[in-house]
Amino acid sequence: MAVCPYNSFMAYDKNKIRVKDGFIEMFYPNSWNKIAGGDVRCMTPEMAEIEAEKRYLQWFKGIYDWQYSSKGINLPITLKYDVTLAGLSCGEIRHPEVVMKVLGINYKQSVPHSIADVWIFEDCLNVPETLPDYLSIAR
Repeated sequence: MAVCPYNSFMAYDKNKIRVKDGFIEMFYPNSWNKIAGGDVRCMTPEMAEIEAEKRYLQWFKGIYDWQYSSKGINLPITLKYDVTLAGLSCGEIRHPEVVMKVLGINYKQSVPHSIADVWIFEDCLNVPETLPDYLSIAR
């Protein structure tokens, strides 16, 4: 059993996830349950095991984020600013960093990606619940 990097007081247990009959199953809370989108019949057994572990870590991180957000702790997130959508659909012609400042969003780093015409803003805080159409949470 390894400690999950997302949470020091919750333990990551690889024995709580398995691949059975072509589906990913997770042991939660007291029984084995198939997870949504867990059909891995088209994958090799090795790839299915990797996918199962990835899904379990995503679920684990989601529980961690939910615990902290429900306590009102402002977690940093990464936002994607679509320059084309901002200009064409919303009429926003100001620089993306200026728009972020006007919206009151603080960030540690901004990275322009000119080939995709987007800016990525990392570790954003004070993000409003409703965002303009041209701003989205980056995954």
